[in-house]
Order: sequence, then C-alpha cells, then structure tokens
Amino acid sequence: MKTLSVIVPVYNSEKYLQRCIDSILSSTYRNIELILVDDGSKDSSPQICDDNAKRDERIKVIHQENAGISQARNNGIRMATGYYLALVDNDDYIDPTMYEKLVKCIEDNDVDYAECGVNLVYPDKTFCDNEYAHKEFVFDTKKALELFDGDVRPYVWDKVFIREKTRNIKFRDGYGEDRYYVLDYLIHNKKFMYIDVPMYYWNRSNENSYTRSKFTENNLTYVDFYKYMSDICYEYELPDTAIKYEEQYYIKLFVYYCLAKKYKVNNYKEHTKRFYDDFHNQYPRVKKVVKNKWLRIDMALFNRWPKLFGSINGFLIYHYRKKRNSI
Repeated sequence: MKTLSVIVPVYNSEKYLQRCIDSILSSTYRNIELILVDDGSKDSSPQICDDNAKRDERIKVIHQENAGISQARNNGIRMATGYYLALVDNDDYIDPTMYEKLVKCIEDNDVDYAECGVNLVYPDKTFCDNEYAHKEFVFDTKKALELFDGDVRPYVWDKVFIREKTRNIKFRDGYGEDRYYVLDYLIHNKKFMYIDVPMYYWNRSNENSYTRSKFTENNLTYVDFYKYMSDICYEYELPDTAIKYEEQYYIKLFVYYCLAKKYKVNNYKEHTKRFYDDFHNQYPRVKKVVKNKWLRIDMALFNRWPKLFGSINGFLIYHYRKKRNSI
C-alpha cells in the first residue's frame, strides 16, 4: 500500500479541527502521512495539532507565521513523502472510505487524479451537492476544460493526486488558489476520473474560514483567473468555452473595480486603474462578447464615466453581497 500524504492548513479552527483530524486518521486507507500546517493561529489550534502528533506517529506538524492558505499548503506539500497527495480544509471532514476508493480508481483506471462527490454541511442539515451529479466517468484534459466548474469541480479537497505530478505546480497567493492549482494540474496531465459518491464533507457554516474572510486586496487576484482560463481554452481549440470565460473576465473587471473602490482595499487606486484600463482598451471586444443587454448598457456607462458609475454599482453590489451574508 503506497503512502498517501494528507495536507491540512490550520488557522483558528479549534471548534472543528479535532473532528477533521479524527476523520482522516479513521480512514480505511491506513498508510497515511498527515501533515498539519499551523498558519499562525491565535486560538488553541496549535496545541491541538501538537497533542495529536504526540498520540499518533503518522502526524507531522509545521508551525509558521501567518502567510495564508497557499503558503501553508505549499509548505506542507514540500514536507510530504507520500506517493499520493490529498488536501483537506481544517473545518471539513471526510468519509472513512474516501481515500481507499479514490486510490483504487487511480490504480484500476490508470488516471492522474480521482475526484468524488461532496456533501454540504450546515448547522441544521447535511445534504449531497448533486448540482454536478453524474455517474462515474473518465475524461481527458480537453473534456476537463469543457466541464470545469461543473462536473469537474475547481477544488483540491475532493481529489487524490499523484504527488510527483504536482512537483512543478504551486498554490498561488490570492483568492481562487484552488482553481489555478487544479487547472495547472489538468493541463500538465492527461487522464482523470470522477465518481459520483459524496465522500467529502464541506462545512458551510464556519464564519472564520479562509474562504469567508472579508473582501480584501487578495480577492482581486480572482479577476485574472478568467483571462488565464480563456487563453488556455483558445489554445485547446474550445472557442465556446473560451468565450464564456472571456465574458466572465470582462464582467469581473467591471465588478471588481466597483468593489475595490467601495471597500477601499489596499492599493485600490492602482488596482482600479488597471481594471479600468484593461476594460477600456478592450471595450470593442466587450461589446461583442457580453451577451446580457442590460449589462452591456451598464458597462457602456461605466466605460464613459467610470468614477460615477463605479461608485453607484459598488454601492449596489455591496448591499447585494451583504444581503447574501457573503462579506
């Protein structure tokens, strides 16, 4: 049985961390190396990590100054020695059979990663995220690009990777780090598998999680992903998919200009200038690609009077996000 390295970035998760650790150690795939990376937590999480390491020799602990989830994951992967690689968020947990089943998929089908279904965990209920429900299937890179953010989820924690094949891939700083990592893995490998068995439990109620932090400068890096994805899809001769992401890129330039201005994030003047310059310089293309008539009108006004309509839309978007409890 080949070793599976499981990386858990830890930050202020004392409420959920023990459940996460116990679920991994209870895996029916026994040959596990669990690496807990404490990212400068201020609560009792560091002590929980150390106490568990004393009880189980499969656990290794890294303590680092707060550097964010990407650097925590990269440092954990750097220490890993397993043939396989998996990642779990510190407030989530897994089914005991998840890794055994995913490793079997890789070995039986000669694929470069295997992915499973997901359960959404809320305070009052847990249910299967069947939005992307699909019977098990094997797919190549081109198909993965078509299915990305659909049947192929843009997350790392519902998958088992082959660690050697991640050697030249790193988590990028900023928001959307999972998307970049999965996409880079897809374009550097050839064959993948999805099984519609929900075995990862995604905690949607932790207000202190990395993904629920307040809108900051880090969120602005999300914009560039859509241009990156669009360019790759054009390279793989997927024009319809490429245009879809190109449209999203222009929309994100517009929306994130408004949000950066509203929240006054660090260096917001430089960011808003870059977003507007990119938008304005490509505006003839924007008019061709963006399909929604009302959005095109809004963008035309923004292109002509960015400060005025950026402020108005920033106010509207802010209150929409507040209503959805997403800030």
